[in-house]
Amino acid sequence: EGVDFLPGGVQLSLAGGVAGATGYFASTAFAPLVGLGVESQYIATSDVPVGAGGGLAARSAKSFRNLAPAEAIGDAITFPASQITKVSYSGRLNYIVKESGELVIGRTGHTSLSGGANVLAAGEARFANGELRSLNNASGHYEPSGSSARNTAESAFQRAGFDSEGKYVEKF
Repeated sequence: EGVDFLPGGVQLSLAGGVAGATGYFASTAFAPLVGLGVESQYIATSDVPVGAGGGLAARSAKSFRNLAPAEAIGDAITFPASQITKVSYSGRLNYIVKESGELVIGRTGHTSLSGGANVLAAGEARFANGELRSLNNASGHYEPSGSSARNTAESAFQRAGFDSEGKYVEKF
């Protein structure tokens, strides 16, 4: 229960999430990213079910709105979390967690990653050799804060296969 496969055969387990959560993670298009070994466009075609005992209950998490809605929103450059591990990526990337609970990681701004929509969490993630080193809430367009943003971010990265326990730092 609560197991799906991501592009490249990476297994994702949703065990240990918030009980009673329902819904689906939407499929996401992933564009190429220089330096990550992504040479062609990736399309994630799996919807990851979030059923009882797994995932994130969006209704229990605080939503954060875009604080600069008049600003233009650029195209998102995103890629699967599995690619970070596969190519042993090192560096900083932005992330958002959509209201659906979907984790989106990319090199573009937070509003590009979210399409300007409300988010449950947003910030920066730092990786070394494909492993998550730290998470924060550094997003000027959303300014997410508090335990809801922290718990949402940590849970989303755990579901994506990263050890996020104790790695979140509140910036503001």
